[in-house]
Amino acid sequence: MLAATTVLSGLATGYFALEMEKHGVGILEFEFTRTAADAGRHYGDLGSDGRTDAMWSLILDYPYLVSYGLLLTGAAIAVGDRSLRARRPGLAGLAPWLAWGALGAAALDAVENAMLLLVLDGNTGQPWPAIAYGAAVGKFLLVTAALLYIGGGLLLTLRARPPVT
Repeated sequence: MLAATTVLSGLATGYFALEMEKHGVGILEFEFTRTAADAGRHYGDLGSDGRTDAMWSLILDYPYLVSYGLLLTGAAIAVGDRSLRARRPGLAGLAPWLAWGALGAAALDAVENAMLLLVLDGNTGQPWPAIAYGAAVGKFLLVTAALLYIGGGLLLTLRARPPVT
C-alpha cells in the first residue's frame, strides 16, 4: 500500500512538474536555485501559469515525501533484518542510521518545499532560496545513501547463509 501511495503521489507531483517545465524552468533547476538573482529570474520565467503549476507540484509533493520517507525507512530496516539473518552484523548496524536518514530526507524535502512556495509567492530574496538549496542538497544526499544501502544490502545478502543453530 505504501509503495502504491508513493507511486501515485509521485505521478501527481510529476505531472505538474512537467507542466511547470513547459514554462522554461525544470523542477530540479528550481529546487537548486541558490541565489536571490536566480530565484527572481525563475519567478519571472515561470509567469503566472508556470508558478501555479510549480505551486501544485510542491503542494502535492507533501504526501509524496511522507510516503517515500516511510517506504525508504521500512526498506532500510528490512535490509538490516535481512543482513542480520545473513550474518552480516556490520551491514545490519547501518540500518538504523539509514532509516533515520530517510526520515531526515523527507523532513528536508518539506523544508525545501516551504521555502520554494515562499519564492513562488514573490519572496525571491534571501534567505529562502539558500535554505531551499541547502535542504535540497541534504535531501538528495540522504535519499541516495538510503537507496545505495537498500540496493547494496539486498545484493550482498542474496546468498544468505543459513543461521547458526
